[in-house]
Amino acid sequence: MSQAQLSVLAGGGVVLLLATIFIALGTIRRRMARDWVTTTGQVINQRGDPLASRLPARYTTFRWRDASGAEYRRTSSVNASFGPRAGTLVPVKYDANDPSRAVIDSFVQGGQIFTIIGISLAVVGVLGASFALWMISSLR
Repeated sequence: MSQAQLSVLAGGGVVLLLATIFIALGTIRRRMARDWVTTTGQVINQRGDPLASRLPARYTTFRWRDASGAEYRRTSSVNASFGPRAGTLVPVKYDANDPSRAVIDSFVQGGQIFTIIGISLAVVGVLGASFALWMISSLR
């Protein structure tokens, strides 16, 4: 096997490793909240500046109530650059055994975006490496 072919396979391997990490993150986030209770929460504003209060926060802070009526607040661990604005009602999934554990039930916050990115990376890695190997072999 030539040096060029090894380089292509190594590059494809790195892309497939990244794909695996993204797919694993998405799967973990989805499975974590699969059996949790769904309720409606509200995005709240944690900014003190009135001008900044109109802008969405990078890490969304939201509140919700559990079945007994107790209120909880949480700041998402997922960066959402274009997240919902303060006051927006959002679907929330929380762990009935530990209601302080919760996620906004959305495409980004729920983990589906990680799975989509991972699958896309896997497809690009396999197709890119295959095409590069084909090109290298056709040059001989």
